[in-house]
Amino acid sequence: MAATRLPQPVIGETPRLALRTLWRAAPVACAGSLLSGLAMGGFWGLGAVYAGRMGMSAGDIAWFISLVILAGALLQWPMGMLSDRVDRRLALAIIAAIAAFGGLMMAILGPFGQWLLVAAAIFGGGSFAVYPSVVAHMMDHLHQEEVLPGNAALLMLHGAGAAVGPALAGWFMGWWAPQALPLFFMLMFGISAVHAWQHWRKGKDQIVESAAHYVPMVRTSPAVLEMMLDEEHAPHPETPSRADD
Repeated sequence: MAATRLPQPVIGETPRLALRTLWRAAPVACAGSLLSGLAMGGFWGLGAVYAGRMGMSAGDIAWFISLVILAGALLQWPMGMLSDRVDRRLALAIIAAIAAFGGLMMAILGPFGQWLLVAAAIFGGGSFAVYPSVVAHMMDHLHQEEVLPGNAALLMLHGAGAAVGPALAGWFMGWWAPQALPLFFMLMFGISAVHAWQHWRKGKDQIVESAAHYVPMVRTSPAVLEMMLDEEHAPHPETPSRADD
């Protein structure tokens, strides 16, 4: 980026967007972001601890974490296609329900060794797609100038949940048993699914007409940048000379 000849973009003033305003515009996005942060914070902080307490070896723990991540990456495409074809609130409800179901299966199949890996893949496939769906839903309800502060607010909610999630999930595990961790996942994503489903039942989603929808970039070679000239180095057309009177 530093080697390109393009001028740096002009950064204007970014308007602020209060959480109250964002909640009024997209309550499903706000709730989904916070609940996703709580669940995923618990997973990243205590997922390996849970697998170890379920009797897994070091190699199996590595497979457990890897399968969650791999399934989450691979299922981004079908989950994204679902979100683009139906009401995003319904899509979020379905995706969060899949993650909640994966958490329930992890709690049930935890003592059965290899079957826990299957449940982990289901959980990863749903849980990793929740936050992107939340962001897409939010962008349908904000004007272009509100997208940046809106994303910052959602990220703050998600980060707050991720900070509290490990402590809350750890308390559940200490209070009951290791199986409390996947049940915690089920509870967080289950609440998100029910909340999104209830809002979907209320009627058609009111999408902002000037919403900042995603626009795909044309694929090209970086060599094109070398063909572009700065304004100060661009050749100026010669001024035609005026004929002598």
